[in-house]
Amino acid sequence: MAGFDGATEVHRLAGDGARVSYRVEVDPDWRIGTKPNGGYLLAVLARAAVDAANTGAGAVGAGLQPHPIAASAHFLAAADAGPAHVEVEVLRRGRSASHLRASLHAGGRHCVEALVTCGRLPATNQPRWDDVPVPSLPADGWLRLADGRPPDPLSLLVAADCLPPATYDLGVPASWVPTIALAVNVRGIPAPGPLRARQRARLVTADQLDEQCEVWDSAGHLVAIAHQLAGIRCP
Repeated sequence: MAGFDGATEVHRLAGDGARVSYRVEVDPDWRIGTKPNGGYLLAVLARAAVDAANTGAGAVGAGLQPHPIAASAHFLAAADAGPAHVEVEVLRRGRSASHLRASLHAGGRHCVEALVTCGRLPATNQPRWDDVPVPSLPADGWLRLADGRPPDPLSLLVAADCLPPATYDLGVPASWVPTIALAVNVRGIPAPGPLRARQRARLVTADQLDEQCEVWDSAGHLVAIAHQLAGIRCP
């Protein structure tokens, strides 16, 4: 499997202001079954959005908004591994946060449409208040990148979408649970070490389910919260 940085690499093709285009390579190893993982595709789009937010005409300053602090995506068509391109539009530049739209096109199809907010997360994750207790051991899942790379805000977008579907625990038969919409709020810079995540189904109907995923870093800080609407494809 390709390392996370290589698998999410983006190459600027054109544009230097409100609209920027990128060449990307959808990695065949970052997949669920035969299709790319939704969190992985969102991370690719967020990497392009962060680049566009921090460079070019009108940017607040190079590297001043290095983190995707919120990202949401709608998955319009299943992308295939291989060459693709990303179009980024800057919707608003601000001193503390910039808002961008990013879309991924592959095989002549518009596959993913995302909104990404870029900013700078605080260096410390100590919250003023929270009501989400750290899960007791064992957590629903322990996560780390296979290449040994420490987690960062971008990789949290993948962590929030890599546990098995919550339908597995409910005994719901499903051969495939494709993501329809995914929204991730990144709440802190994760400490080095493995992440732990807890995922729960909130509502399951005949052909769809709502899931919530919470991700903690190795220091016990809640660093990402995700909500997902997914389809249920029965065998």
